[in-house]
Amino acid sequence: MQGHAYSPNGRKLTQLFFAGAVATIVMTLLAYAPLLIRFPAMDFAGLYGSFFYHHQVPPAGSERWWVGMIWHFFNLTLIAPIAYDFLIEKQFLPNIPWVKGLAMGGLIWFIVEAVVSPLSGEGLFSAAMPAAYWLVLVNLISQLVYGYVLESMCRVRLVHAIYLREREAA
Repeated sequence: MQGHAYSPNGRKLTQLFFAGAVATIVMTLLAYAPLLIRFPAMDFAGLYGSFFYHHQVPPAGSERWWVGMIWHFFNLTLIAPIAYDFLIEKQFLPNIPWVKGLAMGGLIWFIVEAVVSPLSGEGLFSAAMPAAYWLVLVNLISQLVYGYVLESMCRVRLVHAIYLREREAA
């Protein structure tokens, strides 16, 4: 079998971005939910905003915090779904649908905790933050949910495309 260059079409990208947006919203709500019970939340906006605030978490609602939130949504709505589709195309993810999503979520979690957190001043696996174990756990759960929702939305897209193709053929 001869390999080919990866190039998703416009319709596929739109569907990937929609799935990424839904998964990002669900994950972000889940990550900030501990604030409702007065537990520390995984502050993605603060994490990314700290790159613009001398490696310190910017105050919630500040301009740098909002820049971090936009960066968070950009990464998980546009970049991660393309990476997910690429990993599926190249068969780097397991072939079991829900495991694909969890594997992608786990990969994103590892990248955030091993690369982004140290670069933002939070330390490896958020070690420099108060309640680091809690933040790592909340991040892990929210990233796994992100991957699962992303995969589920992409699977719905695939099933719908097959349905439309069969309907047109009939």
